[in-house]
Amino acid sequence: MKILIISRKAEEVRRAFQIRQLAALGLEFSFLDAVEAADLTDQECQTAAHRAAIS
Repeated sequence: MKILIISRKAEEVRRAFQIRQLAALGLEFSFLDAVEAADLTDQECQTAAHRAAIS
């Protein structure tokens, strides 16, 4: 089983901790970069909201 960790790219300390913990357990994992609405432009927020509405 591969573990998917969703976290902000800027959270370097947290990611380093997660890497150490999972490596010590011998678990396979990867990161998915999370974003916050505050990091997006108004247009990107509108586009995301539109996509969610039609899904």
